[in-house]
Amino acid sequence: MSINDPYWQQDAYLLSGIFRYYHQEPRQVRTFIHLKPEHYELRCSSAEVIPLQHSAGERTYLHFQPYVFERQMRITVGLYPQTHPHEVIGEVISAGLDPQQPIRRHKVGTAQGWYYPAEGTLVIWECFFERWLRDTSLVEDSNMRSLWLAIEQWATRQFPHTRRIVTPFRDPEFDDKQYQTFLHQLGYTPIAQAAWGKEPS
Repeated sequence: MSINDPYWQQDAYLLSGIFRYYHQEPRQVRTFIHLKPEHYELRCSSAEVIPLQHSAGERTYLHFQPYVFERQMRITVGLYPQTHPHEVIGEVISAGLDPQQPIRRHKVGTAQGWYYPAEGTLVIWECFFERWLRDTSLVEDSNMRSLWLAIEQWATRQFPHTRRIVTPFRDPEFDDKQYQTFLHQLGYTPIAQAAWGKEPS
Protein backbone atom coordinates (compact mmCIF):
# COMPACT_ATOMS: atom_id res chain seq x y z
CA MET A 1 0.00 0.00 0.00
CA SER A 2 1.30 3.43 -0.90
CA ILE A 3 0.13 6.89 0.05
CA ASN A 4 1.48 7.97 -3.33
CA ASP A 5 -1.21 6.00 -5.17
CA PRO A 6 -3.34 8.75 -6.79
CA TYR A 7 -6.52 6.68 -6.29
CA TRP A 8 -6.44 7.45 -2.56
CA GLN A 9 -7.34 11.07 -1.88
CA GLN A 10 -7.44 11.17 1.92
CA ASP A 11 -5.79 9.46 4.88
CA ALA A 12 -7.67 9.50 8.21
CA TYR A 13 -7.57 8.02 11.69
CA LEU A 14 -10.38 5.55 12.47
CA LEU A 15 -9.83 3.82 15.82
CA SER A 16 -7.49 2.11 18.24
CA GLY A 17 -8.03 -1.65 18.42
CA ILE A 18 -6.61 -4.59 20.33
CA PHE A 19 -6.07 -7.70 18.19
CA ARG A 20 -4.81 -11.16 19.11
CA TYR A 21 -2.80 -11.19 15.86
CA TYR A 22 -0.77 -8.26 17.20
CA HIS A 23 -0.27 -9.88 20.64
CA GLN A 24 -3.05 -7.82 22.28
CA GLU A 25 -1.05 -4.63 21.88
CA PRO A 26 -3.15 -1.54 20.98
CA ARG A 27 -2.95 -0.74 17.26
CA GLN A 28 -3.93 2.50 15.62
CA VAL A 29 -6.13 1.82 12.58
CA ARG A 30 -6.08 4.44 9.86
CA THR A 31 -7.71 4.37 6.43
CA PHE A 32 -7.10 5.51 2.90
CA ILE A 33 -10.23 7.04 1.36
CA HIS A 34 -11.41 7.46 -2.22
CA LEU A 35 -14.45 9.60 -3.12
CA LYS A 36 -15.93 9.85 -6.60
CA PRO A 37 -19.05 11.77 -7.72
CA GLU A 38 -21.08 9.75 -10.22
CA HIS A 39 -24.45 9.54 -11.93
CA TYR A 40 -26.74 6.65 -11.04
CA GLU A 41 -29.86 4.98 -12.42
CA LEU A 42 -31.36 2.30 -10.19
CA ARG A 43 -32.75 -0.92 -11.59
CA CYS A 44 -35.75 -2.50 -9.89
CA SER A 45 -33.53 -5.00 -8.05
CA SER A 46 -31.33 -2.20 -6.71
CA ALA A 47 -34.35 -0.25 -5.52
CA GLU A 48 -35.33 -3.20 -3.32
CA VAL A 49 -32.01 -2.93 -1.48
CA ILE A 50 -31.70 0.86 -1.43
CA PRO A 51 -35.15 2.45 -0.95
CA LEU A 52 -34.88 5.89 -2.59
CA GLN A 53 -37.40 8.45 -3.79
CA HIS A 54 -35.37 9.24 -6.92
CA SER A 55 -34.51 6.41 -9.30
CA ALA A 56 -31.79 8.50 -10.98
CA GLY A 57 -29.53 11.33 -9.98
CA GLU A 58 -26.10 12.11 -8.53
CA ARG A 59 -24.30 10.30 -5.74
CA THR A 60 -20.78 10.01 -4.30
CA TYR A 61 -19.01 6.66 -4.18
CA LEU A 62 -16.88 6.03 -1.07
CA HIS A 63 -14.11 3.44 -0.77
CA PHE A 64 -12.16 2.88 2.45
CA GLN A 65 -9.02 0.79 2.91
CA PRO A 66 -8.18 0.50 6.63
CA TYR A 67 -4.55 -0.21 7.49
CA VAL A 68 -2.07 -0.44 10.35
CA PHE A 69 1.62 0.41 10.45
CA GLU A 70 3.99 -2.57 10.64
CA ARG A 71 7.72 -3.06 10.81
CA GLN A 72 9.11 -5.77 8.55
CA MET A 73 10.68 -8.91 10.00
CA ARG A 74 14.26 -10.09 9.49
CA ILE A 75 15.04 -13.82 9.69
CA THR A 76 18.64 -15.08 9.65
CA VAL A 77 19.14 -18.70 8.57
CA GLY A 78 22.37 -20.65 9.03
CA LEU A 79 23.00 -23.34 6.40
CA TYR A 80 24.68 -26.62 7.29
CA PRO A 81 28.00 -27.23 5.44
CA GLN A 82 26.89 -30.50 3.82
CA THR A 83 23.39 -31.72 3.09
CA HIS A 84 21.70 -34.66 1.50
CA PRO A 85 18.42 -34.66 -0.44
CA HIS A 86 15.31 -34.51 1.75
CA GLU A 87 17.30 -33.51 4.86
CA VAL A 88 17.17 -30.27 6.79
CA ILE A 89 19.54 -27.76 5.17
CA GLY A 90 19.90 -25.33 8.07
CA GLU A 91 18.29 -23.61 11.05
CA VAL A 92 16.91 -20.23 12.05
CA ILE A 93 19.59 -18.33 13.97
CA SER A 94 17.57 -15.21 14.76
CA ALA A 95 14.21 -13.60 13.96
CA GLY A 96 12.72 -10.26 14.89
CA LEU A 97 11.73 -6.80 13.78
CA ASP A 98 14.20 -5.17 11.43
CA PRO A 99 14.89 -1.58 12.59
CA GLN A 100 16.67 -0.84 9.32
CA GLN A 101 13.59 -1.53 7.21
CA PRO A 102 10.95 1.18 6.67
CA ILE A 103 7.60 0.88 8.38
CA ARG A 104 4.94 -0.33 5.96
CA ARG A 105 1.19 0.17 5.77
CA HIS A 106 -0.59 -3.19 5.99
CA LYS A 107 -4.18 -3.45 4.71
CA VAL A 108 -6.47 -4.86 7.42
CA GLY A 109 -10.00 -4.30 6.13
CA THR A 110 -12.38 -2.67 3.69
CA ALA A 111 -15.57 -0.65 3.49
CA GLN A 112 -17.61 0.89 0.70
CA GLY A 113 -20.48 3.31 0.52
CA TRP A 114 -22.59 5.76 -1.44
CA TYR A 115 -24.00 9.11 -0.44
CA TYR A 116 -27.18 10.34 -2.13
CA PRO A 117 -27.42 14.10 -1.47
CA ALA A 118 -30.98 14.52 -2.79
CA GLU A 119 -32.12 11.84 -0.33
CA GLY A 120 -29.79 12.61 2.56
CA THR A 121 -29.05 8.87 2.49
CA LEU A 122 -25.73 7.22 3.25
CA VAL A 123 -25.32 3.57 2.24
CA ILE A 124 -22.59 1.41 3.80
CA TRP A 125 -21.68 -2.13 2.78
CA GLU A 126 -18.78 -4.61 2.90
CA CYS A 127 -17.48 -3.00 6.09
CA PHE A 128 -15.22 -5.46 7.91
CA PHE A 129 -11.73 -6.38 9.08
CA GLU A 130 -9.94 -9.15 7.18
CA ARG A 131 -10.63 -12.69 8.44
CA TRP A 132 -7.14 -13.14 9.90
CA LEU A 133 -7.73 -10.14 12.15
CA ARG A 134 -11.16 -11.14 13.47
CA ASP A 135 -10.72 -12.70 16.88
CA THR A 136 -14.21 -13.87 17.79
CA SER A 137 -17.79 -14.18 16.51
CA LEU A 138 -19.22 -11.13 14.78
CA VAL A 139 -21.72 -10.32 17.52
CA GLU A 140 -18.94 -10.37 20.15
CA ASP A 141 -16.28 -8.58 18.09
CA SER A 142 -15.74 -5.11 19.58
CA ASN A 143 -13.21 -4.26 16.86
CA MET A 144 -15.79 -4.86 14.13
CA ARG A 145 -18.29 -2.70 15.97
CA SER A 146 -15.71 0.07 16.39
CA LEU A 147 -14.76 -0.11 12.70
CA TRP A 148 -18.36 0.18 11.54
CA LEU A 149 -19.13 3.10 13.87
CA ALA A 150 -15.89 4.86 12.86
CA ILE A 151 -16.85 4.60 9.18
CA GLU A 152 -20.31 5.97 9.98
CA GLN A 153 -18.84 8.87 11.94
CA TRP A 154 -16.32 9.79 9.26
CA ALA A 155 -18.93 9.67 6.50
CA THR A 156 -21.55 11.68 8.40
CA ARG A 157 -18.95 14.36 9.16
CA GLN A 158 -18.07 14.42 5.46
CA PHE A 159 -21.78 14.61 4.56
CA PRO A 160 -23.41 16.53 7.45
CA HIS A 161 -26.85 16.56 5.79
CA THR A 162 -27.17 12.77 6.17
CA ARG A 163 -30.66 11.98 7.48
CA ARG A 164 -30.45 8.17 7.42
CA ILE A 165 -27.89 5.40 7.06
CA VAL A 166 -28.85 2.29 5.09
CA THR A 167 -27.16 -1.08 4.57
CA PRO A 168 -28.09 -4.37 2.87
CA PHE A 169 -29.68 -6.90 5.21
CA ARG A 170 -26.95 -9.49 4.56
CA ASP A 171 -23.27 -9.80 3.73
CA PRO A 172 -21.96 -13.05 2.15
CA GLU A 173 -18.90 -12.78 4.41
CA PHE A 174 -21.04 -13.65 7.46
CA ASP A 175 -23.87 -15.90 8.61
CA ASP A 176 -27.19 -14.08 7.99
CA LYS A 177 -28.53 -14.48 11.52
CA GLN A 178 -25.32 -13.26 13.13
CA TYR A 179 -25.04 -10.39 10.68
CA GLN A 180 -28.56 -9.16 11.39
CA THR A 181 -27.98 -9.45 15.14
CA PHE A 182 -24.82 -7.36 14.62
CA LEU A 183 -26.78 -4.72 12.67
CA HIS A 184 -29.41 -4.63 15.43
CA GLN A 185 -26.63 -4.03 17.98
CA LEU A 186 -25.52 -1.05 15.88
CA GLY A 187 -29.04 0.40 15.97
CA TYR A 188 -30.29 -0.72 12.55
CA THR A 189 -33.79 -2.07 11.95
CA PRO A 190 -35.49 -3.39 8.79
CA ILE A 191 -36.77 -0.61 6.51
CA ALA A 192 -37.34 -2.58 3.27
CA GLN A 193 -37.34 -6.13 2.00
CA ALA A 194 -33.56 -6.28 1.77
CA ALA A 195 -32.37 -3.20 3.67
CA TRP A 196 -31.86 -2.08 7.24
CA GLY A 197 -31.48 1.51 8.32
CA LYS A 198 -31.20 4.04 11.13
CA GLU A 199 -30.82 7.76 11.77
CA PRO A 200 -27.28 9.03 12.32
CA SER A 201 -26.27 9.47 15.95
